[in-house]
Formats: sequence, structure tokens, C-alpha cells
Amino acid sequence: MKLEDAKREIQRAGGFRVHFERRANGMLSSDYFPDRTEDGLPLIGQAWELAEQWSKVNPCDYVNIYVVHANDWTPVDGYRSKTLNKYPPPPMESPDSVDAVRLSVDEHDA
Repeated sequence: MKLEDAKREIQRAGGFRVHFERRANGMLSSDYFPDRTEDGLPLIGQAWELAEQWSKVNPCDYVNIYVVHANDWTPVDGYRSKTLNKYPPPPMESPDSVDAVRLSVDEHDA
């Protein structure tokens, strides 16, 4: 392998990529950008910025958007709390449980 080819592969593997899943026909399929044939994004902040922009393109179809390391495709630290357009969405509190908490707080204050 030529040195220039090796350097290009190293650069392509470094950096970050945006992971997302596409909802279609009742299934989720994973994808990334930049594509595996392209260089990774050099800065993690830049990757999160693009992830946020991508999350607004079509929030119903593009879900579970987060940043991964370009070299091994593993999620970056803290990705769980930063994941955009989570699917399935976290369960919402039922009105009954909210009222029960309010009632117990009101009883405690009395």
C-alpha cells in the first residue's frame, strides 16, 4: 500500500459520524453520514451540530440520532442523554401518577 493511501485511510477512519435510523414500512434501518467512504467530521461539536440540524429535517422519519466515533462506529460518551428524536419515545407520565405526587406533596405541606 502506498503511504498516501494509508494516510487517506487513517484520516477517513478518524473523527466522528452522525448515526441515525430511518423509519420505513414499520422497520428501522441504520445509516450514517458522512458515508464510510468519506472522511469523518474532525470535531465532535461539528458532528453534534449536524445531528441537531438533521433531527429537524423530518423528525418522524429520522430517529435515534447521535454521534459515533468514525474509526470503530461506537457511540461517543454521553450519547444517551443527547440522542435526538428518540424512538420509541420515552413513556409519558400518566395524569394519575402526577396527581398522586401532587396529592402526597400537598398532604406533606399541610
